[in-house]
Amino acid sequence: MMNANNFGGVIAVLVTPYRENGEIDPEGMTSLCRRVAQAGCQGVFVAGSTGDMPLLNREERVALVEAARRGCSADMKIYAGVTDYSLGDMVENARRFADVGADVAVVMPPLMFFKYSEPEMTAYFRTVADQSVLPVLMYNHMRLSTPVYPETIRKLMSHPNILGMKETWQTIDRTLAILEMTRDEDFLFIQGREAFALESLRHGAQGLMAALGNVAPEYYVQLWHAFRAGDEVKIASVNEKLDQLCGVFDLMPMEESFSYFGYTLKKMMQYRGWSDNANNRIPGFVPDPRFEEQLFRFLREIDFPTCSFF
Repeated sequence: MMNANNFGGVIAVLVTPYRENGEIDPEGMTSLCRRVAQAGCQGVFVAGSTGDMPLLNREERVALVEAARRGCSADMKIYAGVTDYSLGDMVENARRFADVGADVAVVMPPLMFFKYSEPEMTAYFRTVADQSVLPVLMYNHMRLSTPVYPETIRKLMSHPNILGMKETWQTIDRTLAILEMTRDEDFLFIQGREAFALESLRHGAQGLMAALGNVAPEYYVQLWHAFRAGDEVKIASVNEKLDQLCGVFDLMPMEESFSYFGYTLKKMMQYRGWSDNANNRIPGFVPDPRFEEQLFRFLREIDFPTCSFF
């Protein structure tokens, strides 16, 4: 019987490392996973939107999951993005990813720009969960045209192969409502919005998924352990660092190109001495040379660690 208590904690939402020619870099993925494992993360999320999932074919995603497994400690969970353009492909993705070490299939609503009804969304997630060899984590994101409706969550929260959900939304209201609705269920709620990390934990969230886990995994691990220990002094100290760090999202000119999201995280990894490149997959992306200067100035102002190792 699946138990949500065996999952959760701090889960780093990983970028995908690339070589100079745009090919994926499995060795870079293994190295990244070793770093977040050393920081104390309980899991990684591979091939999500932060990891350029729409730009990766199945074989690349399989190779990335396999590389992540080599870098993760034995007790870490690998959450793999299985979302695709057909239900059959999602089910096959879950099977292939399970073969190379994935533990959870992360499923978003359909990626197109069309709107779907609540009964359609419920049937969609149920169909994938019924056939997936991996437990399913539903993933709601504010940028998608169709959300994971609260009624869908209510109908599916007791499904034997649905582990729970990741929530990334504009406001905290949905989080609080979902946590209240699922409070007595064996249902894993993971907060995906960095700014809501502490408040979500205070209301019962069992995990944090953070793209900033690529660059500051120790902050999230410290917050997690301080919260579990009830150390309010440490909580306040670490949460202040996280609040400052979240300011980096305001710097990213994503209205110009979403490529700036992954590029910024990779430049921050370079700043820490953890990577020697910020290679990108989208051809033609040329970052404004002034952006790096602005970013590094921001990092110095918040006293972000540079060239540090665990």
